[in-house]
Amino acid sequence: MNIVEDIANYLASKNVGVVGQDIIIGSLPDTLDNGIMLTGIGGNTPELNYRLFYQNIEIWTRNKKTEDGFNKLKSVFDELHLLSNVQTTNAYIYFIHSLSDLESAGRDLNGRALHKIIIKALS
Repeated sequence: MNIVEDIANYLASKNVGVVGQDIIIGSLPDTLDNGIMLTGIGGNTPELNYRLFYQNIEIWTRNKKTEDGFNKLKSVFDELHLLSNVQTTNAYIYFIHSLSDLESAGRDLNGRALHKIIIKALS
């Protein structure tokens, strides 16, 4: 089960951004200077007896200004870290927690600042 789309929609419902405009699932188009990308990177083996699924998700921000990119990722972190008991369109999210701190990942080839976190979702 992949809940990346549900988490993107959850962030949009909290006014972090707009899915398809500045919240992108998969990879950021090169033309987007300021955006958030969510991508599933696997997880633990599902707990089939209880129908529980673990999904690790990388969340990246790319922004022309380092501070703005960091602040955008911080707003994502604030919405998701320790989130619990949320019904989404496709799943019930029992718990989300961050597996990493907010990390600077340097700049891309166009000089835009990159930041990332990794979260784990239990649904």
